[in-house]
This record gives sequence, structure tokens and C-alpha cells, in this order.
Amino acid sequence: MKTVALIVLAVIIYNINKTSSDEKINFNSKNSLEKKENIEVESANKDGIRSIRNDSKKCQSSSEEENNFNLNENLKFSRNKLVKIIGLGNIERNKLENAAEIINEFYGYETIISNNISIKPEFCFDDGETLDADKSLNQLNKFDNETNLITIYITNNNLYTSYNVKLRGYTYMNGKTIIMRSNPEFIRETLIHEIGHTKGLNHCNDLTCIMAINNDNEDSGNFCTKCKKEIASKM
Repeated sequence: MKTVALIVLAVIIYNINKTSSDEKINFNSKNSLEKKENIEVESANKDGIRSIRNDSKKCQSSSEEENNFNLNENLKFSRNKLVKIIGLGNIERNKLENAAEIINEFYGYETIISNNISIKPEFCFDDGETLDADKSLNQLNKFDNETNLITIYITNNNLYTSYNVKLRGYTYMNGKTIIMRSNPEFIRETLIHEIGHTKGLNHCNDLTCIMAINNDNEDSGNFCTKCKKEIASKM
């Protein structure tokens, strides 16, 4: 009996430890999401934050020597990746063309620009204009089933979470669909940042890294060394 009891106790302890180590934010839980977003909102930029649905870990700052790591020389992005850009609502063509140029210059991906689609009532809050990030992305995800394709929806409308947090862009970790605002003041950083999330990069605590948030004054416009190495390992 003692042996059986010890085995049962060991299994319980193992499961507790495993659950703790594998714990992730449950976005079906209002309290969990509020806790995450409250941390971000404390120093959120006035124009909104860049956000993902899973932010369970942070990467660490790099040393000065490591920062000499060169993106173009050390990262070989998959050239067969295709990015489709779609205007969401009434948006100017030149904004979509600018986004395509940024993606091609930084990632080297081929881009195509599709026809704009209208904003449906189910994408929005009650005012019919402000986009609900989760509702919009869940609806748009239904249409984006191609394996080697990232689809980016760019809009002139405001984008918020259901907890009244204003966003610049939104995607799911390792997802294939991005929704983002078109503001030219931050469109480059948002594009690179959100595509980084589709590659599995979390938010970074090195404020010079483009994967950090609330870092307009420190953003270098590029990945830090740690994020470069992480993204290179996923290729």
C-alpha cells in the first residue's frame, strides 16, 4: 500500500509541475487577458500597441558585440513565401503598394495585392466602424487556408481589443493572417513586427528590437541578435 501511495503521489507532483511549466495565457478567461493587457497598457503608445494572442515568454537583451550580427548576411528567409495584401474597407491603393515594398525590401518575399474587401458588421463593435481585433481575425482566418501564404489585411479604421486596448496590428502566434492599421508613421515597424510573430517570435524585452512593444524612441527598425538567431533557427 505504501508503494502504491508513493507512486500516486509522484504522478500527482509530476502533473502539477508539468502543468505549471506548460502554462499559457487562457484567452477565454477575462481575468487572464486583462492581466496581460494591463501590463502592456501601462506604457502603451498613444497610437496603440502591437499585439499577439500568445506572449508567454520574452527574449533577452543582446550584448554590443552580438548586435554586430547582420540581418542580410545571416538570415536566409525562404524566398518561396508569398504575402497577399488586402485592403480592409475604404483604403488607398498606394498604402498597400507601400506595404508590399516594405515586405519585399526587408523579408525578400513576393507580394500580391488583391482587391479590397468590405468591412462586415461582425468585424466591428456596436458603432459599426471600430474593428474588434479578435472578431475580425477569427472571421478573416476562415478564408486564409493556403499553406505557404501570409495574408495581411490593412485598414484605415481603428483597431481595438474587446478590453478597449488600441492596437497597431494583431495576429496569432505562428498564424497566417494579420490585421493592421495603415498609419504611415508606424506601418513599417508594424509589418515587420507582426510577420515576426507569424514566424514564432514573441515580444522582446530589448527595447532596440523591432519585436519589443512601447519602444518608439528606442526601436532600431531591426531584430536584435537574439531574435535574429531565433528566427534563423526556424528557417
